[in-house]
Amino acid sequence: MRPVLRVLRVEAYTRRVLVTTAILIGLIIFISLQPTYVADKPQPTETPCEANRETP
Repeated sequence: MRPVLRVLRVEAYTRRVLVTTAILIGLIIFISLQPTYVADKPQPTETPCEANRETP
């Protein structure tokens, strides 16, 4: 029974490590793709709130 429990513990540990590495890789890819996505969008010079403040 003990070797089986050890194998299960190792599998759970490797799963945890794989999940954390996958999340980190996903975050790195998301952050690296984010600036290009924002740059492709046409950004307005004024926000609607600022435009509303100027008009009485």
